Amino acid sequence: MSGPPSACPLLDSQPRTRLQKALQKTLKWEEVYLHQYQTFEEAQARLQTFLEDVYNAKRLHSSLDYVPPDEFELKYAMC
Repeated sequence: MSGPPSACPLLDSQPRTRLQKALQKTLKWEEVYLHQYQTFEEAQARLQTFLEDVYNAKRLHSSLDYVPPDEFELKYAMC
């Protein structure tokens, strides 16, 4: 089941479930499997940091013409 259509048609080129699976895989391989969290709160904080500082700001995404989501969003904010 996919979510509601995006306001920007460029973001609807792939089913949301495929993108969600890709995010899940990336989180596991690039963050979770590399650390041993002592508490749930630590895991939650590190995942948030990874998403904000790495995944959205630095990591290139093939589905976004090989730019990070933050950059893509700025570039296409006027859709």
